[in-house]
Amino acid sequence: MKPFNWASNKPVYGEEEIVTYMNFGYQTRFRMMGRNTNIAFQVNIDNVLNDTDPVVTQVVPTATGDRITGYRFVKPRQINLTTTFKF
Repeated sequence: MKPFNWASNKPVYGEEEIVTYMNFGYQTRFRMMGRNTNIAFQVNIDNVLNDTDPVVTQVVPTATGDRITGYRFVKPRQINLTTTFKF
């Protein structure tokens, strides 16, 4: 989403944003209770670089200069581990 300046009806462009995600997984098979069982592990990492600077979404001009009136927060790094068994 690009910030928008309502007074001049023009978009406001800022610095580029880089968002990083990473995932990796491992799958194997073993015997459990006399049955072949597939097991998979997956790790997902959101915001790998942990960039938490707020992102400006709206700017309004004033007599003393532009004023930020809207922004959003970036979620901090989040790590998820998922395990799946298939019988």
